[in-house]
Amino acid sequence: MDIQVGAIPDGGVRAALERVDELMSKSDYTQAMENLTDCAKANLLPLLKRLGICKFQLGDSVGAQVAFKHALEYDPSDADVLISLGDICLGTNDNRQALDYFSHAVRHHQMDVEAALGFYYAANGMNDSAARQKAIEHLRELNPEHPLLAEAARRPMPALSGACFNHGENYFGPVLLNPMTLAVRAASLVNWEELLSFHHLLVTDPYVAYVDAYYRAGVQRFGDHWRYWDISNVLFAASKLIQPRRYLEIGVRRGRSTCIVAQACPQVDIVAFDMWIPNYAGMENPGPAFVKAELGKQGHTGAIDFIDGNSHVTVPEYFRRNPAAKFDLITVDGDHSEEGALDDLCNVIPHLNPGGVIVFDDISHPLHPYLLDVWHRALKRFPHLAPFEFIETGYGVAFAIAMS
Repeated sequence: MDIQVGAIPDGGVRAALERVDELMSKSDYTQAMENLTDCAKANLLPLLKRLGICKFQLGDSVGAQVAFKHALEYDPSDADVLISLGDICLGTNDNRQALDYFSHAVRHHQMDVEAALGFYYAANGMNDSAARQKAIEHLRELNPEHPLLAEAARRPMPALSGACFNHGENYFGPVLLNPMTLAVRAASLVNWEELLSFHHLLVTDPYVAYVDAYYRAGVQRFGDHWRYWDISNVLFAASKLIQPRRYLEIGVRRGRSTCIVAQACPQVDIVAFDMWIPNYAGMENPGPAFVKAELGKQGHTGAIDFIDGNSHVTVPEYFRRNPAAKFDLITVDGDHSEEGALDDLCNVIPHLNPGGVIVFDDISHPLHPYLLDVWHRALKRFPHLAPFEFIETGYGVAFAIAMS
């Protein structure tokens, strides 16, 4: 912890207090308060910095944190104090709080490399690929030759803790979750009951009203014996099991799938691609503002990035601008043409984290019977995917888990 604490003024305190007394005698309490605040800041801030350093060096990180937080009251944008607090949080694995401190430091001191480095380490500790990429880009602007950039390029984001397993030498590979486990969870009565507790709130068109009634009839008649899978129960189960940090969706429409993910994992960050074609599939397509409002109703607290346009242009462009971006959950439900659907799949699969899940909808839709073959073609290109598919009833759904 190497910070510049500044010099403590060696004079002028008595004169400043005399000036305050003079102002108070004139009942100018507002100006007196301002003078007192300036005097306290000038004298207490460097003292508190020194106190924080001494306590930290003596192993009292709690006392150091108290001192630095007190210093922050005098100057909320002091880079030294923010970085010191961030370092303390990193040392206690409180990466989220560390990220807040370093983010504040970077915002006020954009040329401070130490603040940028702290932001990177906190983002990496949180497995936040978006913040990590932002930190890398900022470091690149400050110093294109910084050695951390080469390290960051070599080291991918850590795998999903909920889906993966590490016990030294991984004889069975790094991913614990398998397709059958996800499928069983998705078809379970517990999953259906949780999903149906809010699904009726997403009924915004005749098709979703029909699907909601279909779900309820299946659960009511067959209970835990009902074996049915589609995009809704698969996405809800996947989100519950792996708690995705970042979710990518191609084909948003009215946002039902997005809201289902957000219900299961409110803090997830979402990147959503759509062309927002009016009256898509004969039904109203109101646009991003509607979807954002729906997400708000579901208690979503993560970031949301709507990207408008043709996914065959916008998705590759997004990854050109964010080459290190990775996602834990991906849905492809956009272009239903044969080559278009394959293109969407091939554009996003390389950006799926180990243990992540990709969902592909409508593989047995009567208007698009070739989509099952499209799915199989994609699997041949990406053999690290472990798949599951269902085509018996409904419009069919497929998903796969990235096993490496």
